[in-house]
Amino acid sequence: MDIWAALLSSDVKLEILQLFHTCPKLTSRCEEIAKQIGRTNAETQSELNDLLAVGVIKKTDKHGSFCLDEDKDREIQDQIFRYLLRGGTWTARSYCERFC
Repeated sequence: MDIWAALLSSDVKLEILQLFHTCPKLTSRCEEIAKQIGRTNAETQSELNDLLAVGVIKKTDKHGSFCLDEDKDREIQDQIFRYLLRGGTWTARSYCERFC
């Protein structure tokens, strides 16, 4: 399931997702997000771009602010839930064996 790779391929992505899930109404620029998760702007921007491509994060304005796309996030969570209900399995070990 490619969604695993898109969302779980780095600690920085997980930290960004955790930040937005903790504060789902947060709208913030890359520099502010990087500071909140204790990462560099370069690390954060690269991972934000990946999350933008998946659609779970969206830009809110031309100045580069980001926010959680709650509809897309819910859709992705539903896809993962259905996958697991159909008998799909995921463990940290299986993920690492596939993508690391």
